[in-house]
Amino acid sequence: MTDRYLSKLSARHHQLVRMYVDGNPQAEIARLMSIHKSTVSRNLRDPIIREEINRLQTMADIHSTA
Repeated sequence: MTDRYLSKLSARHHQLVRMYVDGNPQAEIARLMSIHKSTVSRNLRDPIIREEINRLQTMADIHSTA
């Protein structure tokens, strides 16, 4: 996927992704964002969000080994 697709994510989606990549459990993300846990789970299965998660995890892996 390209940045063009990732730019379609809302600020709330980016927030959810950052919390997930930082290691927050889905229940905690739901509580902090005032949404239902099933909403978090559904969003985390979205292919565009999965791509952003993978991108951020890859970046974190690169920085941790540098």
